[in-house]
Amino acid sequence: MSTIVLSLLIAGVAGFLAYRLTLRRVPHLIMRRAMATIGKAAGGTNRLFHGKRPTATARQVVMPAPDLIYSSCVYDLSWGPVRLQGPVAEGYWSLSAYAENTDNFFVANDRELPERRFDVVLTRKGERLPAEFAGVTAIPAPSDRGILLIRMFIGDGSALDHIRDIQQAMRCDVLPRH
Repeated sequence: MSTIVLSLLIAGVAGFLAYRLTLRRVPHLIMRRAMATIGKAAGGTNRLFHGKRPTATARQVVMPAPDLIYSSCVYDLSWGPVRLQGPVAEGYWSLSAYAENTDNFFVANDRELPERRFDVVLTRKGERLPAEFAGVTAIPAPSDRGILLIRMFIGDGSALDHIRDIQQAMRCDVLPRH
């Protein structure tokens, strides 16, 4: 085999391995940084953090929309299932759940919640909730750690005080494991 062919083969294998490593590691590194930033702001994991109205320098969430306000909870299921509940703001509202590798594995929005309340419990795959949680949406998470992100439309900001009240009524709690 010629030196050029061998060099191209080695370069191709090295490039492929670097590509695969990047695809596997970079999402985890991105989430690790986001979880550390949000967790620090919230005072730890399994606690809600309520962002302020985004400005041009705000970066708790990458490239935040200026007409949305964000609440987030870094979850850690090693402590037990995590329950997120509260009222839903008028207008656009959404809840997204992200796994440790940045995969979005759950989404709900205001149109799916006509009663204007949400109540979800994140569990480990295969974990069952006790009977007392009948009717609560159980969401099996693909990883023990990740981020729950709530977005609410604030428009011109005239309803900001009302949205702050809604944020204060939301809860992110660890449930005892049965």
